[in-house]
Amino acid sequence: MLHSRLSLILILGALTAIGPISTDIYLPSFPALSAEFGASAAAVQRTLAASFLGMALGQGFYGPISDRFGRRLPLCLGMGLF
Repeated sequence: MLHSRLSLILILGALTAIGPISTDIYLPSFPALSAEFGASAAAVQRTLAASFLGMALGQGFYGPISDRFGRRLPLCLGMGLF
């Protein structure tokens, strides 16, 4: 019982941390993205806003899906797409 509870806590903690970690990895790449694609700083910053918008809209999308099909299938599909 303790092992399964600890595993669940670790998995949920890792899933919770994925969004902030992906942002922290993405932010330092802004200058390289700007140089590589010849984009302005504002254009590169808009990609971050689009990413946040996608995360926000995704919650509204996955909520009803997970209510209908359970939590595991949408979670696995979402992690596969990520």
